[in-house]
Amino acid sequence: MAPHPLFVFGVARGGTNLIARVLAAHSAVAIGMDPLMPLFRFWRDAVMAEARAGLLRERPAGEPFQDFYFDADGPAMLAAMLAARTDIAIPPDRLAPLREALAARAALESPDLARHLVRVDGSDVAALIGAVLGAVAAEAREAGRGPLAWLGCKEVWTVDFLPALARAFPDARFVIVLRDPRAVLASLIAMAAGDPSQHAHGVSYLRHWRKLVALVALFQARPDLAPRLTVARFETMCHAAETEAGRLGAFLGLPFEAAMLHPGGENGWQGNSSFGAIGTGISPAAAEGWRRRIAPADHALAEFLCAPEMAAAGYEPDAVLPEPTDAVLRRMLDFHDDPGSWRSDSGDPFADLAWEALRHRLWRAPPSLPETGTLMARCFLNPDVLQQRAE
Repeated sequence: MAPHPLFVFGVARGGTNLIARVLAAHSAVAIGMDPLMPLFRFWRDAVMAEARAGLLRERPAGEPFQDFYFDADGPAMLAAMLAARTDIAIPPDRLAPLREALAARAALESPDLARHLVRVDGSDVAALIGAVLGAVAAEAREAGRGPLAWLGCKEVWTVDFLPALARAFPDARFVIVLRDPRAVLASLIAMAAGDPSQHAHGVSYLRHWRKLVALVALFQARPDLAPRLTVARFETMCHAAETEAGRLGAFLGLPFEAAMLHPGGENGWQGNSSFGAIGTGISPAAAEGWRRRIAPADHALAEFLCAPEMAAAGYEPDAVLPEPTDAVLRRMLDFHDDPGSWRSDSGDPFADLAWEALRHRLWRAPPSLPETGTLMARCFLNPDVLQQRAE
């Protein structure tokens, strides 16, 4: 029987590497780490080009992956992504540059996989994704791996492609990784302190985190998707690794293997925590290290931006701010002044701050107005997320 496709999604600094490597440590699973982003960007640009007639403004090719919040085109863009076609043709003159970009991206985490990606071929998006999965299989065979039940890729920022992938690959399964957004922000800041080239726009990270939660709630409410996806919490893996690894294995119809508790092997990957050495990557300390490292202003910023989705996802805020404090405003301006290489906000921190304050107002008591539905969609993407509460 041919291996089934497996896709792992989340946000950067959100624990996706750990979960993907735990899965890939199973003898029947092979996962490529982050090879697909250039193809996903090409795909997103093509989807936005097709949706142009329904948008108020044209989207520039190659822009960062969007979080869709507040933009007047946000609901239409999200709808277009969720309805994306995978039979979008890849022009012959784009194939070679895409191969090179896929290989370069994969080389950051999977250098052996990169050698196989320079030869992938495909006439459309679905075919090229299938070819990338084939490259993952080729790397596994080269490494002496035995028969595989699952071939996958781990990616960040691109969970909105999940429904399209589910349609294109009917036997695929999906793992969505969640981590406390305060830990995500603290990890980002700690990483940049050690390597300034890794500095990034913290506000955009947090907006993508809450997008992830909103879309998880949307997908879990769909009968065609809910049985095919599971949520893996970084904290759960760190605190109860054997139980959580066994649950993920069972989700894929696989028995637990002890190797899953040592995703780095004896001499392999040792984790990529920003909070210091964590052995093979599974440690309770890795889940809680952010509390000792995060500055009060960053703590407050994460809770102000993410409080509704934190409540829905089971990450209770320590203090829900009814309005932004001076410290929150200052941190938003700090990130605005030095955003790093990409951002997905409007670029106007004062306009975004006003929208964020409105989000809190709507969270507490949405008004009964004819256009409230559109307003809620612009502020929450999936307003039903406000009705979700983790058990």
